[in-house]
Amino acid sequence: MIKNHKSADPELRKKGILRILEIGPGPGYNFAFYPPKSQLSVVEVNPFFEKQFFKKQADHPHINMERFIVGFAEDMKDVESDSFDVVVSSCVLCSVRNAEKSLKEVHRVLAPGGKYFYWEHIRDFEYGWVGFIQDLFTYTFHDLVFGCCLNRTSDQVIAANQCGFSKIEQQRIKTPLKKGFHSLYIIVASVVIGIATK
Repeated sequence: MIKNHKSADPELRKKGILRILEIGPGPGYNFAFYPPKSQLSVVEVNPFFEKQFFKKQADHPHINMERFIVGFAEDMKDVESDSFDVVVSSCVLCSVRNAEKSLKEVHRVLAPGGKYFYWEHIRDFEYGWVGFIQDLFTYTFHDLVFGCCLNRTSDQVIAANQCGFSKIEQQRIKTPLKKGFHSLYIIVASVVIGIATK
């Protein structure tokens, strides 16, 4: 859990402050889950969300909104190495241009002992026909699904650990299906959730 993690910086640790970087926060759906005194920065490819990001300050006074960085996960050149205690991504690795490079950047910007919390939808691991539909949508309608690769195997990419994380804990799960929405929702029902420690 993020709230149980402590900062690598001794002074911040004394004050109970945690440095968090979220990749691809969109309008800020995850902000409500961050612990009090969080220092939050984000990397977002879409500058449209910047205004909404800072408006969230009023809704989440327990968070200190610091920086909005327009950029790509696979090249976070404006983020210093070893500078964050926590990195978060939700449904991001499916749309980056290179998942391996993105994970290497996550590893780089994390402070020693820092944690990467992720929740990513993946290629279906239960039904072959769902995987076929994901392949079809990805290769045929890629732009219509906002550049999302529905069939990406992010769980396997992370497990391969080409970045050198000291520990990876993850599990694949099926998110509950809603009645009447089954036929569409099933193509994103398989997810991987996990924590990777630098």
